Amino acid sequence: MCGRAQINLETTHIPSLKKLAHTLLETIRYLELNADSMPDYGKRYHAGQRISTGFVESAVNEIVSKRMVKKQQNAMESVHRPKFP
Repeated sequence: MCGRAQINLETTHIPSLKKLAHTLLETIRYLELNADSMPDYGKRYHAGQRISTGFVESAVNEIVSKRMVKKQQNAMESVHRPKFP
């Protein structure tokens, strides 16, 4: 990475921007901590090596699927939840 990313969460007053800033910082930290285990696809491409991202696509699809099921379950629970005055 070029340098440390810094976002002042205290000066971010809009809640959605604060959440976005927090998520971006978590993503940047993850990438920085795991940079050694990530393949350099540009180097592989220029060396004529095969670049396969099928396992990544599969993992992403699985995560998205689980999140969608969870959202549907939460929506159904809120519809069927008894409302008390």
